[in-house]
Amino acid sequence: VGQALGARCTTISAGHAGYATPRVEVRARLVRSLRELADHAERLDHLLVLEALTPAESDACRSADDLAEVLDAVDSPRLAAMCDVVPPFLQHEPITGYIDRLGDRLVHMHIVDSDGITDTHLVPGEGALPLRELMAELADAGYTGTATIELVTNYLHEPRLYARRAVANLRALMRH
Repeated sequence: VGQALGARCTTISAGHAGYATPRVEVRARLVRSLRELADHAERLDHLLVLEALTPAESDACRSADDLAEVLDAVDSPRLAAMCDVVPPFLQHEPITGYIDRLGDRLVHMHIVDSDGITDTHLVPGEGALPLRELMAELADAGYTGTATIELVTNYLHEPRLYARRAVANLRALMRH
């Protein structure tokens, strides 16, 4: 569908297999499913971008290590990774670990802020994330991928106004 719509890539994520499912089976299912999707993406010359989620959202892919292991197992040029900065921040995983661990396989980021307690996505600069420093790290690492500001449920009643604030805040944070 992403290819048919003319999208450069399609973001995908792995759901929750259930708490009774053995970890080895969760990983095997994920790799098998991603291999099938990657084969199709290769035929279409379309890029799939896998997002790690919080433990409440996924038991299959929730860290930079998970992403790296799965990308290695599938081994497809049409499968890459992305980082939403909230899941690693909540799990006390270094966000910079995504840069270090994934290298040029990290092609997209969701840049938002976090209260550090819930998975709520806040307007950049209005939470606890050290975003100015993260922007500097991305620049220093030579990150050339894309990024979006992912504002979700907190901002449904005035999305345009909060989007304006988010863009202005992020631009200010990027000046270092």
